[in-house]
Amino acid sequence: MLFELDAITAVAIGGTQLSGGIGSLHGTVIGALVMALLANGMNLTNVSPFIQTTIKGAILLLVVALQSRKKMGL
Repeated sequence: MLFELDAITAVAIGGTQLSGGIGSLHGTVIGALVMALLANGMNLTNVSPFIQTTIKGAILLLVVALQSRKKMGL
């Protein structure tokens, strides 16, 4: 069920740099809560599991793009 995608996205939302950064437990917990709320909302609105995976992947790409932009100073 692609739990790895959920875990990596939760850590990235929590503020850990995926390019080798230090994160915090609080940020990771908040990221996990955001992912759980997102998954629950999509399940309640009967979103297809394939679309759910696509949305989670898009969120991960967005977070990584924002982190790399922030790291470059833009």
